[in-house]
Amino acid sequence: MTHCPTGLAGPIGLAAVVVCLASARPAHAAQEASADSEADSTALLEEAKQEQKEFERFREQRLPPEWSGFGGQCDALVGRMCLRHGDGEAPPVEPAPIEVEMARMDMLRTLGRIASRIPRDKWVLGQRVYYLREQGELLRAEALTERCHPDDEWWCLALKGYLLQSRGESIEAEAVFRDAIPRMPEEERERWLALDYLLDGEARELFEDADPAERTALREQLWLLADPLYLVEGNDREAEQYARRTLIRLRESAENAYDLPWEEDLEELVARYGGEVGWERGRPARPASGMLQDNRFIIGRHRPHGREFMPAGAFLEDPAGIPVRAWGIEDRAPWTGYAAWYAPIITTMDAQVARFRRGDSLLVVAGYQPAPPPEEAPRPMVREIAPGADPFAAFAVPPPPPPATAGAVESGVFVLTPEGERLVDQRGSAREGVVTARVPNGDYIFGMEVLEDADDRGWRVRGGVRQENLPFGLAAISDVLLLDPAGDLPENLEEALPRVLGSTRVRSGEAFVAGWEVYGLQVGESAIVGITMQDANPGLLERATRFLRLTTPEAPLELSWEEAGPDDLGTVFRAIALTLPEVEPGDYDLILTVQLPGRSPIDVTTRLIVEE
Repeated sequence: MTHCPTGLAGPIGLAAVVVCLASARPAHAAQEASADSEADSTALLEEAKQEQKEFERFREQRLPPEWSGFGGQCDALVGRMCLRHGDGEAPPVEPAPIEVEMARMDMLRTLGRIASRIPRDKWVLGQRVYYLREQGELLRAEALTERCHPDDEWWCLALKGYLLQSRGESIEAEAVFRDAIPRMPEEERERWLALDYLLDGEARELFEDADPAERTALREQLWLLADPLYLVEGNDREAEQYARRTLIRLRESAENAYDLPWEEDLEELVARYGGEVGWERGRPARPASGMLQDNRFIIGRHRPHGREFMPAGAFLEDPAGIPVRAWGIEDRAPWTGYAAWYAPIITTMDAQVARFRRGDSLLVVAGYQPAPPPEEAPRPMVREIAPGADPFAAFAVPPPPPPATAGAVESGVFVLTPEGERLVDQRGSAREGVVTARVPNGDYIFGMEVLEDADDRGWRVRGGVRQENLPFGLAAISDVLLLDPAGDLPENLEEALPRVLGSTRVRSGEAFVAGWEVYGLQVGESAIVGITMQDANPGLLERATRFLRLTTPEAPLELSWEEAGPDDLGTVFRAIALTLPEVEPGDYDLILTVQLPGRSPIDVTTRLIVEE
């Protein structure tokens, strides 16, 4: 073998080495060298994979078995995996034994040596980043992503985005992923943009029926609706999904913690819930026979407090048509789970949202009042494989974000077009209160949010608001506002605003004031006004008899009266003091009806939550 002179540095030195080697051998020798080089690369890659496999098996041997408290039926079966939505406090992830830490360092040294021989191998680079992150060396892992060949830059960017999202830097991660995805080969790009496992049937049909341009717009709207809080810059839920796609790419061709071949079920669970934050080797209760048997099983724990933020197909099809109260956050058994780093617990907020007309404008009035934080234990997501699988050790949880300023509260009201343009973005620092927002008539997404750093909690109410221009000669009524009963009845909306209640929750037997506006009344035109209260969730028999019109639903509250017509054209504000009758707790519809002579009746419904 002919060697070239050493001592050359930088790109010039590298070029000189290549020329020297090429000129020192005939063509057939160069071809043989290339074949040898490919063989060496294959052997080195196999060595790296064997090293990774041996490490995983070594650390599972060093984890003492624990008796698991998890038993009973699965909440769901995903392929070979049993999924359980736990209801207890997630146990802490124990640090790995010192010999496991040393074995990981040895493996990383071996992978580093191999990487110096095959620096462009994506698998080796990915595993080095993965295990450095697991070891807590995020800066060192990120440094590896800065030295990539231009053809592999998309992979390095994806790994960098994965690391950034791991430490809660979602804004930066989102920007990196948006840079990486257009650089990907087409097949890879389709994988990263795929929405497999995330959508319900209606949403899947929407995407399947859409042409490419419509599909792009649908995807943008999907992530707009999935954004947990508009208060927080960027879209961490979208960045999280790209990070999960990167994790799938890392794990699909490597030894996994369950010691199972990588199949669709493991990919689905990572796509829906992300990577595990801890592992356990458990065993069910000791057999009564006392006979020795290997019935160990593996438990993978996800980050607790995972919430469902992905919108249903109905929301995606018509965001402005979804009532505010219908847009809740599923937290008990979410189809997909995500806990935001800035507020692991985000819940639906008590609020009432009402629409009022101001000429060709829509005035939204919202009273909001987050509930006091309950004593809530994390419910860890758990999945496991059947008894008989080998155990394994836990790996490190990503480091938490820096602590926020204790007691700080940020609130905001937002009005967005379905395409994502923010027409209203008002910020404040009140934990409860009344807010208003005025926009041209049209279709919008409305959001009211509170973020409290003291407990890393967030609250939100989100839904659609829609209002069309009122044609000349037609009448209309606003939504009903519930007001504090103290004091005289307000004579206009401006007087009513300070008394707007923070929710539509009322106690049985409690007094409150209902206020609304009527539009389009002619001078002197009288109206018959009626208020009826009905059970919003009648039983099956009652629903059937209502449908067949065999019975009239019993109304715990029903009254009507005649209103004299106005002296002038314009908006008419009305308010009435009501006392809620003694009724069973539950959801009730308060229906306001206005009947004008010679016109069709107009009505509006407000959902009340009656408490004891």
